[in-house]
Amino acid sequence: MRLESLLAPDAIAAGLDAEFPGDEWSGYHLRPSTLRPEDLEEVDSELGVRFPMSFRQGVLRWDFGDLSLGNVWFGSDGDYLGMLRRENVSDPSAPRWWGSGERPSSTLLIGATDGYLVLLELVSGSVLAMPRGKSIEAANQVAANIELLIRGLGTIFLGREGSSDPRQLASEIAAAVDGRAGSAFWTDLSLGVS
Repeated sequence: MRLESLLAPDAIAAGLDAEFPGDEWSGYHLRPSTLRPEDLEEVDSELGVRFPMSFRQGVLRWDFGDLSLGNVWFGSDGDYLGMLRRENVSDPSAPRWWGSGERPSSTLLIGATDGYLVLLELVSGSVLAMPRGKSIEAANQVAANIELLIRGLGTIFLGREGSSDPRQLASEIAAAVDGRAGSAFWTDLSLGVS
């Protein structure tokens, strides 16, 4: 399979609905968001950040509260903004994804896989993947923004079974979403090992 283009969000939603019919697979559907702009502004204020416009648009478009796409988990309890609060607040009594001290001011945890933490870079809106157990310095850009991440994840998840060369598919997706060379993230996802 040669990648012609990334799947559009509507095609991803339809593909997931066909792959996981019914409500018993609730976390495997790309559903419309029920959040309002004021909900995001409240979390902005609590975390002392300003979400990039591309991320705001994505979270207001799709429901990340109960979403797992291509081995990346965003939320599982229906409260994505609650997850953002829990995972990104500086709390010295609890272990944090960034280690000790204050959270890096320009980065938020927005999702995870078994092998990676998925981070949002607040200045550019780009999405990074940081291998678990490593420091923020080990994070690499895996998508230019949240929409390209979703399109890449949907394309790799729905296309990897039909691909004769999953590594080539991963390389093409990484290029299409503006992922940085040298990151194993897309390759791991294409092989189903992350």
